[in-house]
Amino acid sequence: MNKNYLKSLIILIAIIVSISACNQSLKTDKDKLISTVESGKIEAYYFHFERRCATCNAVEKISNETISGLNDSTITFLSVNLDEEAGEIIGKHLGINAQSLVIIKDSTLIDLTNDAFLLAGNKPEKLKEVILAEIEKLKNQ
Repeated sequence: MNKNYLKSLIILIAIIVSISACNQSLKTDKDKLISTVESGKIEAYYFHFERRCATCNAVEKISNETISGLNDSTITFLSVNLDEEAGEIIGKHLGINAQSLVIIKDSTLIDLTNDAFLLAGNKPEKLKEVILAEIEKLKNQ
C-alpha cells in the first residue's frame, strides 16, 4: 500500500469515529427531551428561523392545519423559532439546528423533514397523508 492511501484510510476512520460519537451525544439529548413529553401524548414540532421561504411557510401551515384539524387534545403542534432563546434550547435538546418537522410520542421521534420539504410546495395533500399516517402509527403504539 502506498503512504497516501494509508493516510487517507486513517483520516476516514477518524471521521467515522467522530461522527459516531456526535450521533451518540445527539441521541442522549433527544432522549432527554423525549422523556419530557407527557406519556401517551403526541407532539409535533416545526422548527424554523425568523427568515423563511415560501416552502418553510407552507410546511408550517400544512402541518398545523393537519394536526389542528384532528381536534384531538392528545396531539399538539408547536412552531419553534430557532432564532429565539427558548427555541434554541429546545432545538439543542433534540439536536436540531435547522428547519425541521418532527413528531414525538413517548420514546419515539419521527423526523418528517425530508418529506415535508419535498411535498409542501407541490403536493400538500400528500404531505397531509404522510403526517396523518405517522400520527396513526404513533397512536397505535
